[in-house]
Amino acid sequence: MKLHLRFHHLCFYLHKKQLYKAAKGCDAIISVLNISRTSDFPWARLRTPRTFLSEVMQNSIEVSYQQGIQRVIVCSAWGVSETAFDIPFWFRWLINYSNIGKAYKDHERQEKLIMTTDLDWTIVRPVGLTNTLKQQNIQVSFKNEPTPKMTIGRRSVAEFMVRAVKDASLIRKLPVISAS
Repeated sequence: MKLHLRFHHLCFYLHKKQLYKAAKGCDAIISVLNISRTSDFPWARLRTPRTFLSEVMQNSIEVSYQQGIQRVIVCSAWGVSETAFDIPFWFRWLINYSNIGKAYKDHERQEKLIMTTDLDWTIVRPVGLTNTLKQQNIQVSFKNEPTPKMTIGRRSVAEFMVRAVKDASLIRKLPVISAS
């Protein structure tokens, strides 16, 4: 698998013309974007627009069709949509009463957008992210079976998403992933 990695400033992806250039020659689109706050404080002011994820997803979908890119992998979050009641109560409260919830609402919007396409999408919903560089075994859950663990390293999520590009069993699926 030939892998093109392209990293750009977040606002770059809001412009379809620039996104088109970045996707040229690629076999898949992997999106790991998120809503950004000015600090880790849950009530901190947003740096990105509230609809950043869904706007970028709409542009990514259009670019996918224009460039003939069928495979799209999207990083969302455990607790979005039907998994909202699978997460611990205290985290659901934080989502409902802080700016973290704005990201979850936009993750839901981006999921709905990609799910209405005929693209070969996979929406990955990792549990709480950590910065561990340790190699982790990944547990994949569907409909809360098996019950996900509470954390996973960002590196493990990235590795899973890259492998998912070639994994046909994950097409049109929404796996929740955690460290096992």
